[in-house]
Amino acid sequence: MRNKKKYFWFSVGSLLAMYILFGLTNFTSLDNFRDAYEDSIVDPFSYIALFSVLVSFILLFFSNKIFKLWLRKIVSWFLPLSIFLIWVGGDGNSYTTPDKTTYAIVLGFVLVAVTLVFALVQRFHYQR
Repeated sequence: MRNKKKYFWFSVGSLLAMYILFGLTNFTSLDNFRDAYEDSIVDPFSYIALFSVLVSFILLFFSNKIFKLWLRKIVSWFLPLSIFLIWVGGDGNSYTTPDKTTYAIVLGFVLVAVTLVFALVQRFHYQR
């Protein structure tokens, strides 16, 4: 998936699929899953999908070369690090460790900021 338009539509589709699956469906098994794992699985993945749409929308305005560089230089280390931090994230019961949802939100904002700065720097670098 090295095409930025494919990435955009994949991220929009995943956000819509999560919304339909966990928001609109009324299956008992999904309700039980959502109630049991909302703080640890459903909410972090929802925020990850939302920030993925935002990042892919930002990258639509830049060239495919910048998108490929972003995949190699940013996502290659940021994605495993963020998955690890969300996985290790606390349950939010103490004051010192935030919950997994907070980690997902903070890492999403960091990814958006890093992506925007990286894309702008690369764009000005390749214009010379």
